[in-house]
Amino acid sequence: MHNPPPLPSSADERTEVQQGRRMVETLYEPAAEIGMVCLESAPAHMSEQDASPVLALYAEEIGLDLPAVPARRRYAITPDRRCLQDVL
Repeated sequence: MHNPPPLPSSADERTEVQQGRRMVETLYEPAAEIGMVCLESAPAHMSEQDASPVLALYAEEIGLDLPAVPARRRYAITPDRRCLQDVL
């Protein structure tokens, strides 16, 4: 069993942790926004196979490779960051 990391002890360490968390949120925020746009044209009830042609057009339009767009759609459906593991 893993023990959680120790809490930051100084104000500087707490500030660094907060800055790091903000950086992570800044990284994932655009992915969530793109995922929401994907869901407008390929709703969650569509399988990935059925959604692929629509998402391929969108990927081309915004300049992302095809695997990145369905990953962002999955992230919008379930905000599990592991969806984006191979594309960010």
